[in-house]
Formats: sequence, structure tokens, C-alpha cells
Amino acid sequence: MEHISPTSSDVELQQSASFTPSLPLDKVRYVDFIAADGEYARLNYPDISSKDNQTSIKAKLDAFSQTMNTLITEHNPSNLSGTQKSLYQLLNT
Repeated sequence: MEHISPTSSDVELQQSASFTPSLPLDKVRYVDFIAADGEYARLNYPDISSKDNQTSIKAKLDAFSQTMNTLITEHNPSNLSGTQKSLYQLLNT
């Protein structure tokens, strides 16, 4: 796998088009949200755009998968109780 984009011309074209919601720049990509238990959660996407070998890429994706699974387990609605559970059930209807 070889990372060859974005080139300068790619970025210039996307900026001039005025309709690309995000540019593929070298910065940390993530998704953040409020979990079922009301806590803030952030999940950083793994950086696999560099010239990593297949073993390194697999390790990064395995770590990402483990992080996702931990996040799901820690914030799972079945772990809620009391006021948090009542609020979750109210918002879930």
C-alpha cells in the first residue's frame, strides 16, 4: 500500500470546489459522541495512511478494534441503573 494522495493539486481542487465537507489532510481523524450513559466518548481512527507494512497495519486495526469493543462495553446501556437508566429509556422511545 502506498499513500500518494492528497497531492497539492488535489487539495487545491477540493478547496476551490466549495462542496467537499472535509479535506484528506494529515491530522487526527476521530468521531466523538455522548454515549448511552451520558459520558463523552471519543474514538480516534488509526493512522494507516503512511508506508506501514501489513503487520503494522494489522496491529493498528486490532488495537482500534479493541478500543471500540472497550468503549462499547464500558458505555453499554445494559450497565445503566437508576436515573441514567430511566433517562436512557425515556430517550430511547
